[in-house]
Amino acid sequence: SAIAAARVELAEELLEDLRRVDRQLAESKKRLGQVVVASGTTTILEDRRGRVWMGSEWNGGGLDMFDTATGKFRNFRHIPGDPNTLSDQNVSSVYEDARGRVWVGTAKGVHQVLTDADGRISFRSYEISGGAGVARASCGSAPRRA
Repeated sequence: SAIAAARVELAEELLEDLRRVDRQLAESKKRLGQVVVASGTTTILEDRRGRVWMGSEWNGGGLDMFDTATGKFRNFRHIPGDPNTLSDQNVSSVYEDARGRVWVGTAKGVHQVLTDADGRISFRSYEISGGAGVARASCGSAPRRA
């Protein structure tokens, strides 16, 4: 039907847009002398502050953030034994809600990104514990990453 054909065309256009953004991000990192984004970036968000958040559900690279105000990249990862870091290296989603809060989803929990006045990033973690579906919240600051 015409509706199905239009949906397929729209999906193809969106896929090409995502590929173009992925190429642009890789080129930007090369120009800035940073490590190139691993192929396989599966989620990208530009938040209200102009920061670009990137994650991959499959390559274990943690969460990357490009700060357009400073031109610098930062990387946030899970560090075993450190409750102030992401709960997992594989980031499946990044979302900004209507109040401007940025949320990061991993296989092991959801994290609210908190930014204090000096730009320090910390995470409020909501993790599933004990298989009972009960969320437990722990709040901590992630170490600064260059």
